[in-house]
Amino acid sequence: MLIGTVSPDFADLSPRQIAAWLDRFDPRAANGHVHGANLGVRGSIYRAAGGFAPLGEHEDVDLVVRCAAVKARVEASNAFDVLTSGRADGRTGGGYARYLYTDLLQ
Repeated sequence: MLIGTVSPDFADLSPRQIAAWLDRFDPRAANGHVHGANLGVRGSIYRAAGGFAPLGEHEDVDLVVRCAAVKARVEASNAFDVLTSGRADGRTGGGYARYLYTDLLQ
């Protein structure tokens, strides 16, 4: 399993958010932060781990933990960076949108 990096689409962010992002993250550094968009996993490992669990949020983090539990090699990589939405309204209250619009600015 590979955990890549994720960068928000700056077109969706305020100048303050962009400055905070650039201050905290180096897209060239493998940081291991888990987002569904930045995961790569071999199908056999995915099946052995039971796939995504029907959780309200953080099912991606749960999948990484369960893949490691079935002895998958889990590595953070900077070999691929996923450009993702910087939307303000996320699917869950604890996801990436909340991070960008609340946590990042603290």
